[in-house]
Amino acid sequence: MTKLRPPKEPQPNHLPTQFFDCHHHYYNPPINADRYHSFFHKLGIQPYLPNDYQKDVIDDLKHGIGIPLVGSVHVEALPDVRAGDGEVEWVSQLIREGKCDNVKAIVASVNLAEDDRNVVEEELIKVCKASLLGKRCEDEEDVGLVVGVRWICDYVGPYTMDNATHVATTRCYPNGVDYLRSMSGGSDGSENVDASIKFERGFALLEKFGLSFDLQCAPEQLPAAALLFAKYPNIPVCIDHLGKPMMVLGSGDDDNKNSMPDADKLNVWKDGLRRMAMLSHVYIKISMLGWAVPGWWRIKDRELVMRDLVREVVTMFGADRVMVGSNWHGDAGCSDNDGLDNNGGPSASELITKVSLFFVDDDGKSLISCEDRERIFSKTAQSFYDTRRRRMVK
Repeated sequence: MTKLRPPKEPQPNHLPTQFFDCHHHYYNPPINADRYHSFFHKLGIQPYLPNDYQKDVIDDLKHGIGIPLVGSVHVEALPDVRAGDGEVEWVSQLIREGKCDNVKAIVASVNLAEDDRNVVEEELIKVCKASLLGKRCEDEEDVGLVVGVRWICDYVGPYTMDNATHVATTRCYPNGVDYLRSMSGGSDGSENVDASIKFERGFALLEKFGLSFDLQCAPEQLPAAALLFAKYPNIPVCIDHLGKPMMVLGSGDDDNKNSMPDADKLNVWKDGLRRMAMLSHVYIKISMLGWAVPGWWRIKDRELVMRDLVREVVTMFGADRVMVGSNWHGDAGCSDNDGLDNNGGPSASELITKVSLFFVDDDGKSLISCEDRERIFSKTAQSFYDTRRRRMVK
């Protein structure tokens, strides 16, 4: 393996001129537990509010590297089943009160795998109407900010807290469920074929509402997801968090000196992403990088591995289908690695700076055009989430 030199210090022209954050969260479980966040409240999650995001992201970018935040997308944060409209209404109220003018679009939570397809349709109507901000003039129709849906799908086996299965999949099934590959974590080990059938039935409704889908799943599920999405080319899809390869170098502990990625994990991830990249309506987010390589932002060997993964993603999808997101919530560690690195995570300005340098060669020359840099850090997300045109809700 060729020895790579560490990236050089950033030059002004290596940074984007602006940042549009395609992925972050607000929540206040103690206040909203009875309304829609009882599941989150039971997990002991503490509030993360717009004033926190202002300090952690907006101000940090402005004062740290001189880059303005020009907008953001609020992505659902595990509201209770059939309570996604409650979360949307709360975020919309924050916007009306002038507390988060940065939010230009909302990705809502809807269980697409309900037993009754009519229930899915009703829930989609509810979340869309919950984001109505009111008419700006008499001749204008009331419009909303909901532009997409996310229903978390990460599943590699029964939920254990230590594997890649997400706790969100236990909201409807005690041990989690695979909405993409018809596997469940039932105590008897039996498959739940209906889960993926019901999920597809609900997913198909997104086209009727003009909504996109944020896919959060494990790499092992990507081939099944690609087969599903190929059937529905009119439903835009964005893969969250780089497709979520998990700890390709092993743990984030400082005593782990491994610098060679797990070949089997990488092969599974690459195969799945190649299948997804073949679909022109599928996009991907560079976010939550510490899930793939804990400590990437503070240890040079890990940073180089992370750089290569990001470059490969951009090569597969192209700059016009790649977007950077902070995933900001809680603190830097939660945002970067969901607790896999005890040393936390990069600040917002560190994240943008380091990802910018991933597109600079060892001699300090940019590997991408200025136009592609702007796409990756703002334009692609603005286009995908259609932030200049709010969804019409009647």
